[in-house]
Amino acid sequence: MNLIAGILLNGLALGAMYAMGTIALSVVWGSLGMLNLAHGAVLALGAYAAVLGVEQLGLPWWAAMAPAIAVGAAAGLILYFVIVKWLYLRPNFPINTVITTIALAAFIENAVTQSIGAQAWSQPFRFDGSLNIAQVNIRMQPLVVLAASLLLTIAISYVLANTKLGRTVRAVSQQRDAASLMGISVPVVYAKILMLTGVISAVSGVLLTGMTTVYPTVGAEPTTKALIICACAGLGSLRGATALALTFGIIEVAVQYTLGARFGTTAALSIAILLLVWRPYGLFGASSGGRL
Repeated sequence: MNLIAGILLNGLALGAMYAMGTIALSVVWGSLGMLNLAHGAVLALGAYAAVLGVEQLGLPWWAAMAPAIAVGAAAGLILYFVIVKWLYLRPNFPINTVITTIALAAFIENAVTQSIGAQAWSQPFRFDGSLNIAQVNIRMQPLVVLAASLLLTIAISYVLANTKLGRTVRAVSQQRDAASLMGISVPVVYAKILMLTGVISAVSGVLLTGMTTVYPTVGAEPTTKALIICACAGLGSLRGATALALTFGIIEVAVQYTLGARFGTTAALSIAILLLVWRPYGLFGASSGGRL
């Protein structure tokens, strides 16, 4: 019983970490039509902001999320002014943003390495200990990661469906020129979206490194897997990507427990390949149409 509970909990926690990445990538793709491959770098910046806030500014551990949120919002705003503002009206916007966000991610990772160092740091924002439920020990950190991911999905779905910002985001994503003619400021909407997803990336970085460590390239692998999951679900499908991320996490951990740690990622990627061969546009791509 403990083994099954451990597999499910660790799998859901791993899937939840992937889900937070898929949320950020899906929202940006669904609204702007771009792949933000600087997501992993912003994730790392959020993790470092939490660490430095405690180590250098003397913040209590429970307040470490505040500088991470501030850094994530600032990173999203910088991404808009440095890249999106100059490219979104030009031809080949999707491919140009792929190239420039890769370059931005490399620049950030190298800047962090040169200024802070490549050594691993321990994340102070973490929840140690466990709960005993029906004679099953459940660790706190995976529970927090899982709960945060589900809350983020619910909150963003609500914002997109029920708020003025959500309505303007949907209008811009469906027909940018018509939305502009109706008085919606497209640049402002894009900036808000990137700030929101920057916060998601930074928060996920803090939660992820609470289970591992903080180092400059900590966001690379989660970003790669989140991108694969987004493609399998159908880019722009928020709820579908979240559900698929949780499923992938459980599969990966179950294979690691039964066959060995080195087979977990291989099994998940093999399933991803089969899904894309079967449905190249993703499991939920037909209904979402690639937009929110």
